[in-house]
Amino acid sequence: MAMASTLARCLHNRQSRFDTVDRPCSTGDRLAKTVLLEDQRGYVAAVIPST
Repeated sequence: MAMASTLARCLHNRQSRFDTVDRPCSTGDRLAKTVLLEDQRGYVAAVIPST
């Protein structure tokens, strides 16, 4: 699965250094979901289990 364009744009706009890496598929118990949240100070990323 490709990186979401919104996340890539957010990282780029914040001048964050990041790389994408192609790798084999993983099962759901080995994955996490990232949720971007916004408050008065800006954005924060929360990482939660995918299952």
